[in-house]
Amino acid sequence: MELPKVNYYFKPEKEIEKGKSYSVSELLMAMIAESDNNAGNLLHLFIGEDKAVKVFKDLGLPMPEPADFMNVREYSRFYKELFDGFYLSRNSSEQALSLLKKTSFKKGLAAVLPDDMPIAHKFGELYGRNGKPNQLHDCGIVYYPGKPYLICVMAKGDDFEKLAEVIQSISLIAYQQLILEKQ
Repeated sequence: MELPKVNYYFKPEKEIEKGKSYSVSELLMAMIAESDNNAGNLLHLFIGEDKAVKVFKDLGLPMPEPADFMNVREYSRFYKELFDGFYLSRNSSEQALSLLKKTSFKKGLAAVLPDDMPIAHKFGELYGRNGKPNQLHDCGIVYYPGKPYLICVMAKGDDFEKLAEVIQSISLIAYQQLILEKQ
C-alpha cells in the first residue's frame, strides 16, 4: 500500500519508513509521540473504518471527513474520556495518557511550562488545499499538582512559527492564572 504524501513543518524526529514492518505499539508511539501521520494512516487501515466510526459514535461525536478537523469541544472529549477512564479500562486509559506524555513537540503548550511539569498532549498541523500552512493545534492535560487542567488551542494562519507562539501565549496565560488561584 502506498502512503499518501504528508507535509510536515514540525517533522517527526524519527518518521516511519516505507517498506519496514512495525508493531501496533510502534505505530501508536509514532502517531502520538511524534505526530507521524503516516503511522496514523496505517493504524486507521489496520483497525478499519467500522471501528473508528464506532468510537466516535460511542462518544456522541460526528466522524470527521478526511479533510476535516474536529473542533475544540469534540477533540477535548477524548482527553476527558482518557482522564476519567470511563470509555477504556483504567489501565488502557493510563497507557494512552502515558504515550501522550511522551509527545516530542515542545514548541506549543509545553514550551512555557516548567520542565518537570507533566503534560499529556498531542499536536497536529494542517495544510490548506494550496499546500501552505493553515492550522496548528496542541491539546492536552497539564498535570499541575493538585489541579490538573485540560487545555486545547487550535490556531489558524499561514505561519507555523507564529501559530506556535500564539499557542505558547495562551498556555502561559492559563498556567499563570492557575498559579494566581493557588495563592
